Amino acid sequence: TVEQLYPFPYTQLAPFLSGFPKLKKVVWAQEEPKNMGAWLYIRPKLRNILADVGLDKVELDYAGRGYRASPATGSPKGHEREQLDIIKQVFS
Repeated sequence: TVEQLYPFPYTQLAPFLSGFPKLKKVVWAQEEPKNMGAWLYIRPKLRNILADVGLDKVELDYAGRGYRASPATGSPKGHEREQLDIIKQVFS
């Protein structure tokens, strides 16, 4: 879990990630749409850390809503369905 985005917690994440030499995939999960949350800021930072610790072949993936003009789904049932989809994306 990354709880602080700025300043980016490089010194905490680098040794943590380097502790998994057989790591295959890192998934960034967020509830906000892809263009509204931290993904576009975090992706290059995670890619740099993975490269710096020798894990540049690790797949970096996104789990969350797609690009949107509004963060709201519009209905509680639609929101619940999207939440379940995000959880499935994270754990699949």
